[in-house]
Amino acid sequence: MDYVATTTSSLRELHDAIQRCVDEDNKTLPGVDKPYGVGEHSDWKTHLDQIEVELKNRNESFTPIALPKVAQQKTTPCAAVLYERIRIRLAEEDKLPADAIKPFGVREFSDWRRLSEQLETELNSLNHSYAKIIW
Repeated sequence: MDYVATTTSSLRELHDAIQRCVDEDNKTLPGVDKPYGVGEHSDWKTHLDQIEVELKNRNESFTPIALPKVAQQKTTPCAAVLYERIRIRLAEEDKLPADAIKPFGVREFSDWRRLSEQLETELNSLNHSYAKIIW
């Protein structure tokens, strides 16, 4: 993924989404499959590292996220979660009145579309199904 051309606010949203997934996995009882499998999919760490490096390069303050050690490949890949977050934000903003302020600017900032296209490529390479974003 290329996060260099991504806006800082978009990077923060993606970083926050990963933190929410870690929190949700951590709440899951032992012996129950984690909903996001942050510790089971190595791409979570890859995406997180790239996002945090870019935030550091921009001298942005953030709380680093500690991920569990990757054990085995299963559950939801990070790319699917990030892609879904973009799709949800776009749908939320599309429901707002035309003159309303769009809090994430999904249609206004081209980095959201570029990121979604990169995530689609990654999901296709993983043969992972997803609901395609209609721009």
